Amino acid sequence: MKKAIFFSILLLWIMTDLSGLSSTAVLERVDVFQFPTAIFQGDSVGGSDVWGWTGNDGTEYALMGVLNGIAVVNTSKMEVVTTVPGPTENDPCYHRDIKTYRHYAYAVSENTGANAGLSVFDLQQLPNSVSIVGYFPIDNLGNVRSHNISIDTSMGFAYLEGDPLSTNHVTIFDLSDPENPTFAGTIHDLPVHDLFARNDTLYLAEGGKGSFSIWDLSDKSNPKLLVRKQILNGGFVHTIWPTNNSQYVVTTEETPGKTVKIWNVADYNNITLAGEWLGSSLLAHNAQVMDDLLFISHYQSGFYILDISDPSNPTEIAHYDTYPPGDTAASNGNWGVYQYTQNGMVFASDLEGRLTVLQFNRNLIGIDVDNTIPLRRFSLLSNYPNPFNPSTNI
Repeated sequence: MKKAIFFSILLLWIMTDLSGLSSTAVLERVDVFQFPTAIFQGDSVGGSDVWGWTGNDGTEYALMGVLNGIAVVNTSKMEVVTTVPGPTENDPCYHRDIKTYRHYAYAVSENTGANAGLSVFDLQQLPNSVSIVGYFPIDNLGNVRSHNISIDTSMGFAYLEGDPLSTNHVTIFDLSDPENPTFAGTIHDLPVHDLFARNDTLYLAEGGKGSFSIWDLSDKSNPKLLVRKQILNGGFVHTIWPTNNSQYVVTTEETPGKTVKIWNVADYNNITLAGEWLGSSLLAHNAQVMDDLLFISHYQSGFYILDISDPSNPTEIAHYDTYPPGDTAASNGNWGVYQYTQNGMVFASDLEGRLTVLQFNRNLIGIDVDNTIPLRRFSLLSNYPNPFNPSTNI
């Protein structure tokens, strides 16, 4: 009996000691690229959003908005292939946004001047070169400025935020001919800052209105509002991204102290707040879902990766600080993150013109008290010999 009690106590101690193991992640820096910058309000600017594209040979390319256009980086060779020229006038922050469809990239900017509008470039000749298809107005009125773009890759349509200086609207382009985007419709007179489209459903982050909305776009000539959710005491609703099953959406509010929120939208008549989270700088920028993970670009804090398999309990599993100089609620540091690679690479873009390439590994590992240093793996095996008398080994 005493032996059994001793074994139970020993087993309990071992299991307690193993409780320090958790499903966390390791981020390893691979390389950093510094692109040219300008000075605005006493700080360097020139970096904006980042996206990616996978070549036929498996090479991952980072596409980052920089001072003069869109930089294309070959992450196998860790070299800049080219910079596709973009407009550079009338926007001191050089806002640029990029998405891909098939082997084409589509980019918009808030700048004006040469090469303004929806730029389309062909990536299929990489790693050797990138060919420019053309530059197109962002709507049927000839406007050229846009803050964000989303592409419904399942249906072949691009959705662009309308010119920020004119009446807010969303314009829709048919990409049936990817080299000749065709105007397909407009959603008029609504606040929009960022957007996400999938399977003819459009999700809108409505900026200063403090709300988000979901739309049915199966008929491009007759958009239908499915639901609009006003956030109680909401800040500037900056971005929105649905989970894979569309049962939840994640929103950020680009307002100090406002949390990243996970909403249960399974029932449009009863949208509820499932969970929320905020990083140390108290100012989140963008958030993107990948499976059960949430990647958050968090300005001066750098970027975070959260496990949202339980939406009511978002849990930080990895963090990388791209902006060591500070950690306050200010618009410096990490702007965007791209994680949809085939080899586990993550691309992080900073306003200060930096592109950080990292390798992401998610494993069951031991972690130190700072959650930063991976330790050896552990496992609990059967005791031997078994049965035993008078002793056994574990």
